Amino acid sequence: MSAGAVASSQIGRVAAISAALLAGSLVAGYSHPSFAEVFQNTDMPGRDFKHFDMTKDSWADCKSACEANGKCAAWTYVKPRDQDAKPTPHCWLKSGVPRRVANPCCVSGTAKGTFD
Repeated sequence: MSAGAVASSQIGRVAAISAALLAGSLVAGYSHPSFAEVFQNTDMPGRDFKHFDMTKDSWADCKSACEANGKCAAWTYVKPRDQDAKPTPHCWLKSGVPRRVANPCCVSGTAKGTFD
């Protein structure tokens, strides 16, 4: 087989595998992000394993806390005064990736390399 035919065959195999993985993700109803994603004005209710008050108003610190915890797959940062009128921001770490719900109270995201 020529070098061009081998390369073409390998490209075909990679394309077939990629298509199968994508189809499986779509059928299952979710995707597998390999990088962190941030969703403004979004809550991700459920699957909480840890939560805490934040010392400053920074969703990036909540994201960092998730990425530093090996159990964390996603996070939700609740803005000050949006959770039971609490004056301090709050961070919720999650063991999986819950469904996203539009809500101006929050910023949510997934951890880098999350598979759920």
